[in-house]
This record gives sequence, C-alpha cells and structure tokens, in this order.
Amino acid sequence: MKQLISIICMLLFIAACAPQPVLDAPPIQSAPLQIQQEKQPISPPQPLETKTDNNKLSFDLSIENAHPLDFDPAGPFYHTLYRTASADGLSFSGKEKIFEHTSVPDVIRLNDGRIALYGVDGYGRSRSGLIVAFSDDDGKTWTSGSLQLASSLNHQGAADPEVVLLPDGTIRMFYVIFPNPNDQMSTNEVWSATSADGINFVEEDGIRFKYERLTDPDVAKIGDTWFIYFAQGPQLVAASSPDGLIFTKQKTIRDRGSVSNTVQIENNKWRQYYCSESEGIKSATSSDGLNWKDDSGTRINADSGTIVCDPAPIEADGGWVLFYKVGPKMK
Repeated sequence: MKQLISIICMLLFIAACAPQPVLDAPPIQSAPLQIQQEKQPISPPQPLETKTDNNKLSFDLSIENAHPLDFDPAGPFYHTLYRTASADGLSFSGKEKIFEHTSVPDVIRLNDGRIALYGVDGYGRSRSGLIVAFSDDDGKTWTSGSLQLASSLNHQGAADPEVVLLPDGTIRMFYVIFPNPNDQMSTNEVWSATSADGINFVEEDGIRFKYERLTDPDVAKIGDTWFIYFAQGPQLVAASSPDGLIFTKQKTIRDRGSVSNTVQIENNKWRQYYCSESEGIKSATSSDGLNWKDDSGTRINADSGTIVCDPAPIEADGGWVLFYKVGPKMK
C-alpha cells in the first residue's frame, strides 16, 4: 500500500513539474504616461568644432622608407616653408623656417582657433602626396603628419592643396590631379574632398574645373560668388561659381603674376597675394573678384639664387602672418 501511495505521489509530483501551456491573454491597456515638460527655446545650429587627436597624427611612411620627390632639381623636395609677420599685411619682417622638403602651402583658421596648414610632401612620406599640420601658437610650432584621402578613383599623389572652411565647420579641400603628368600641355583637373577633422578627407563626386596647364588653385568667396584663380604658367586666370562646385571660366586676371592666395581684409575688400617671377611676392586688391589694383611695392623679396612663391596669408593677433615657399632658382 505504501508502495502504491509512493508511486501515486511521484506521478503527481512529475505532473506538477511539467511545463504548462501558456494561454494567450489580451494585452494590458495602460493610460499613456503624461509628462509635463517645460518648453525650451530652440537654439540655432552652431558650427562644428574641428576635432583632432594630434596624438594620432603621423606619417604613412618613415623617412627611411619614403619615396622623396627628388627627381626634379626645382621640385618640392628642394623647397622650404617659411613664416613671416606684418601689422598691416603689406610690410613683412622676420623669417622663420617651419618645414623642409615641403611645398605649395595653404592655411585656414579653424573654429577652435588653431591654424591648419596643408602642403605637398616633398619627402614622399604620404600616400596622398600631402601633409597636414596644426599649430595653436599662430604657426610658431607644429604637429604634422600625412593627410588621408579616400578616393573611389584612387586619386593618390594629389597636388597644390587649397582649403576653405565652410559655414558648418566642414573643411573643403581643392587639389589638382594630373591625368598625364609627363605632358606639360595636358588638361589638368581640380577635384575636391571634405573633412570634419582636417586629417581624413573623402573625395566628392565630379571634377570642379579643368583647363590646359592648370596648376595652383586659389579659391575664395567674394560676395555671393565663389572664384577659383589658377595659374597657367605666369598667367592668372579666373573662373566663377554660384555654389563652389561647378566653375565657369571668366577672364585672365593678369599676364605676369600667378600662384595666388586671396583673403578678405575688409567688409567689401579682398587682397590677393601672388608670385611675380622677377620681383618676389606682390599683392593687389579688389571688391568684385575680377578687377584688381596692384598694391605698391613688394611683400617678400627673394634672396639671390632663390625664388619665393606660394603665399599663404592668415589674419592673426595684431596683424597678419604669411607662410611661403623658398626654392632654388633654375637658370
């Protein structure tokens, strides 16, 4: 009997432990939670602050493993960048060397106050062909490394960088691609890429502008119009655009004096620094971007046996700072 009772108890225990079917139940209806929030004023969008981790800024290749551009005795490997300063943007004094084996500089002031400099890497340490450097003391000291360019067309070996800061804090870089680098009469192309951190750029679709023997683009927004000034040998030519992306040729600015850099100096006045092959770096002013009047004198004179070119001015506390290239003068 006890055995029978034990068996019955065991069967009841097993039945109690077996999983039971779950019956569908209607969802519980609950009243929506009422949260009373104080209305906050809507703030206008603020420009992005360029975030850069300088500790991660480095060159793609060491100097020992680099591919220096030393095949041209007048090329970027033999160029040096200097810094000079002026109270009025006309009379410059002092000369500080900042980079060797670097060429074609351009600079912008970031929203956080730093200066970002872009140039051609004559050392050949950068797969993109370009360097980027940052300074928080108006160009006296720098942190530098390789610019990274993501291009679906594998555009490496970019040249002649020109950078502008867009209203939202994005950096747009214009640069030259040489489809036929061995043909001096070839039609060269200006492309563009954008970046949020000033180091990593993504190429935009389409060619901004192309022209025979084009080099050294200089991009500025004057009024509501974007201008691109480009060198064709010693001649400077202007093209314009309503959006900064598609440019149409306008006119020749000057026959002798190219490789320019244009900056705003007053509400309705821009100064264009440019290279004069025989006189050094000169300047001119304009209010419309097409008609320019030369300033008197020369901004930077070349030392004997050298050329000075590729001016890159930027406003600083107490005046202006100008970065420029010095190279050997070829006979």
